[in-house]
Amino acid sequence: MVSPQNDYVLVAEDDDFDFRQISEVINHFDSSLELMRFSDGASLFNFLYSLKNALNLPKLFLLDLGLPEKRGEEILSDGSLKPVLEAIPTFVLSSSLGHEDIINDKNLDFTEYLRKPVSLDDFKAKIKLFI
Repeated sequence: MVSPQNDYVLVAEDDDFDFRQISEVINHFDSSLELMRFSDGASLFNFLYSLKNALNLPKLFLLDLGLPEKRGEEILSDGSLKPVLEAIPTFVLSSSLGHEDIINDKNLDFTEYLRKPVSLDDFKAKIKLFI
């Protein structure tokens, strides 16, 4: 069984500008948290899979659905990752219209859906609840 220690935030985002905004918001609340970034879904999947027996899970997981190599929806729907993903608050980010309906229809497990661009005030309000 996995049990979190929560000393880092996992960020799956391939866009540098979006990643900088995410970093600023996280650091605003807790600058001691390490940000672990993945910019493609394949390496993200491998990392998440390695967490199955880990004791140190991220405090928060921010997942862009539009990742190259393996899309965010594929990550969320992979049954082998279910125990890990259920233990981490997961924010799904997408710039595409209609993604929210698609992922809700697939009954994927996530904490919050945010459509990009997200206003910094809205993003801070949501993130503040988990940091």
